Amino acid sequence: MQDSWLSILGSLASIGAAIWAYFEAKRASRHASKAEAVRDELIQRRAIVEVSQVYAESSRILDLVSSLGPACTETRVRGLNVSDIAENVEKYSRFLNEHSAHFNQGLQNTA
Repeated sequence: MQDSWLSILGSLASIGAAIWAYFEAKRASRHASKAEAVRDELIQRRAIVEVSQVYAESSRILDLVSSLGPACTETRVRGLNVSDIAENVEKYSRFLNEHSAHFNQGLQNTA
């Protein structure tokens, strides 16, 4: 008789532990989903920051290169440091290449 009570108590303890494990697994799943959402938000915010850097750098390089635009005369070219402008354009090209992932159609941004 004592063995049957021990067997019943053991079965009840196993059932209780299984129910507790089920609820803990559900709770862990919710926390994992929240962690993934936070991770995705951080990735999206970083991409926004990088795209804004591309915009700022593009504005800077356009201001620099505008001195060589159609209104530029021979006398104005003499006062310009063309090698510095060319070096900045080269750096800008490398910068764009580093951030080329932001020009993918999959991200659906306007960069």
